[in-house]
Amino acid sequence: MEYKRPRPLRTIPPDGGQAAWRAAEGAVHRHILQQGYQPVARNVRSRYGELDIVARDGDAMVFLEVKARRGSDALLAGSASVDPRKRARLRCMAAWYLGATGMPANTVCRFDVALVILDSDGRPAAVQVFQDAF
Repeated sequence: MEYKRPRPLRTIPPDGGQAAWRAAEGAVHRHILQQGYQPVARNVRSRYGELDIVARDGDAMVFLEVKARRGSDALLAGSASVDPRKRARLRCMAAWYLGATGMPANTVCRFDVALVILDSDGRPAAVQVFQDAF
């Protein structure tokens, strides 16, 4: 019996996918501006991890996790990628961010997931924001 090597799920571009991810994050930034959000920060890093986008939406401080996916099952793959462990890390990062910026402890927070569907060339084709995702 001949061993067949499994085919890779996706090919990684030479830059490691960073160009597509930056384009996806830019598309989300433009999308939330059109929706009335007020962006506050992008790519906030600490020892706990990274917040992709921090924005205000009315009275709420919104922490957006950006997910970029290709293919027909992109919606499912994007929403499933924010598992309980990632959610806990994002909550920890949000608490750290509020403390680091001197915001009141009773600040209303919301966690949104922004899904960017990429075309075959890795360019953003559509953006969907799931408000209050968790």
